[in-house]
Amino acid sequence: MAWGCKPANEPPRHEEAVVAPDVSMSTTTASDDAAVAALGSLRVVMHEDRPAGEQAQAKPTVRAEAEGTASEEPASEDRRLAPEALEALIEAARVEPTGDAEATAKRLNARGLKHHKRLDLSQAITEYRSALRAWPGHLYARYNLACALQLRRRPQESFDQLAVLNGLKDRGGLDLLREARLDDDFKAARPDPRFRKLTGYIPVEVAAASDTAEARIKPVRAQLLDVHVPATIGERWPKPVADDTLYVRGEDAAAADMADEIMDALGSQVVRQSHAGLGPKRPVVLVVAEAARAPEQKADSTA
Repeated sequence: MAWGCKPANEPPRHEEAVVAPDVSMSTTTASDDAAVAALGSLRVVMHEDRPAGEQAQAKPTVRAEAEGTASEEPASEDRRLAPEALEALIEAARVEPTGDAEATAKRLNARGLKHHKRLDLSQAITEYRSALRAWPGHLYARYNLACALQLRRRPQESFDQLAVLNGLKDRGGLDLLREARLDDDFKAARPDPRFRKLTGYIPVEVAAASDTAEARIKPVRAQLLDVHVPATIGERWPKPVADDTLYVRGEDAAAADMADEIMDALGSQVVRQSHAGLGPKRPVVLVVAEAARAPEQKADSTA
């Protein structure tokens, strides 16, 4: 995976290859300006193609309705897919591509990215939908469609596309959902329970316990971001700690799941404790000590 800086007037993109922005052909519309203004620091994420998935047979009529059969972006308001339509999309996405379907989907997704970079989101959505009609299993076109729909203030349609990635239960789709936690295209969606349920998003603070510990804040946060933990730097923790300590809101299953991810990433260097004083807006806080605890040494079996 490679990260890179992008100009502040472009949304972050999930790309299969780097596509340079064409600034000479800006087609930004007034309806997109508010979405652009909401974006913060931006990233490019590069991926390899999705591994071959499981074969399955889709329901053509329901799938066609769910994907949209028109060449233009649907003009209807934000709408929720019926459960049977969502299941049809998941089943269709499991089917392996035939003929030139994969190549066609890649080409149309790349076209959509070019429009997306110019902030012509309506045309980008049209291209992404066309890519998915060519091959419903193209994960990055589906992720990009979810991003564009979110920026167009159509969150339910965006979440339905993420729900397809979740329903596939394969590593490629689940990795994209984890990366969505950090994607600024979904910044407005982060408080939404639907987004949190699909992606496992829970806000995490990294706080220093002393002046000396301040120097460790940024490296620890970077370590968490590398594993898609949405960590931000918080205010100074009021009490000193001897070891890095992960405080987790009690009786909060989602916070507990996020804490599990953090413990997997940082291992035995962290002490985990429940904290009754944490609330829903601040459910997980990693308090950094002056020095990291030394990793536990395995017992010598020859002794």
